[in-house]
Amino acid sequence: MDSKTSLWLNTDPLSGYNPIQETEHYIDGQHNGGIYNPMNMATYSYTYQSLVSGVDESLINNAIIAQTGASLGTSGGIPVPSYDPNEGGGAITLPDEYGLGIKRIIYTKNFFSSDNEKYRGNAYAYDMMNWLDLSSHEVGHLPQIDQYKGNYIPYVSASAKEYLRTLSHDNSKFEKEADKGRVMFRAFNKYVNKNYGKNRISKLFSNPHNKQENIKKMVDKWWNNFKKNKEYEKAKE
Repeated sequence: MDSKTSLWLNTDPLSGYNPIQETEHYIDGQHNGGIYNPMNMATYSYTYQSLVSGVDESLINNAIIAQTGASLGTSGGIPVPSYDPNEGGGAITLPDEYGLGIKRIIYTKNFFSSDNEKYRGNAYAYDMMNWLDLSSHEVGHLPQIDQYKGNYIPYVSASAKEYLRTLSHDNSKFEKEADKGRVMFRAFNKYVNKNYGKNRISKLFSNPHNKQENIKKMVDKWWNNFKKNKEYEKAKE
């Protein structure tokens, strides 16, 4: 760990494997491609969502990544989200039901699969940009959960009331607040594509030869330059 930035300089090969949820073996390549999936070797690609969303990095680091139907301790199977994975799927962010202080970002199964035939071209296990795009929105729900002290029923009830009030999912206060991160991510990605080359973010994170410290330096450089650009201010509006 870098004592100045509190960031890991290298990724633990088991960092993408949660034994509570999974029975597959990361080293054997069974869990989401394991060590053979370059996305798994770039932990910073997920925590860097703190930049675009403004969400505290510790909240993101402590969130559990799960998939629809995964088992989480005593909570049993997780039946959400209900988005159709064959149509691109989606995710939902929830606290645990038992007041354990666990926050879960639950993605549909196509985000953990490389079988495009099974999911009609919507298998995103190796699709860095789809992961980052959706995640930049979902992490915005983490501080909202904290506003309800991590309690499941009050948070879900408040979300449901807001959806009913607006008669819309996307126009609810919770979703609009969370989507600020995705708006910023898309603006940042567009800026990087224009100024540093197409698909540069994806290539940076997906290259297994790039060390975490070098990824961080490059992203910080791009981000600092982006903040000087009018597109940054526009995305903040």
